[in-house]
Amino acid sequence: MSGRTPFGVIEALRFENDPEGHICRLRKHYTQALPFYFMLVYLPKGSLDSKWKQYKQKVSGIGFKAHWRAGKKGEIVEDIIDPVIPEDMRVGKNAIGDRITLYHILVKTEF
Repeated sequence: MSGRTPFGVIEALRFENDPEGHICRLRKHYTQALPFYFMLVYLPKGSLDSKWKQYKQKVSGIGFKAHWRAGKKGEIVEDIIDPVIPEDMRVGKNAIGDRITLYHILVKTEF
């Protein structure tokens, strides 16, 4: 796809990993701001709801203004509630500044 600009990128990590490091690395590797970023987080053990709450708290502490030159610290992850989302998954999003949306997908896994 030479010559084409991607419109989004996906980063995957296990829940135990540092979401801030992964989220900031996304922006570092894609210096041109893309409209969509996706964080796919695998949860091998633990309560899905309590871990989702914990993940959202971690993300709200990220200084997006410093790392991305957009948004601010304390960006809120808004839950996406939809009947088509499986029960072993939580999905949310937050706006980073005016033009960037960061989606978060937490998936309960068996591995």
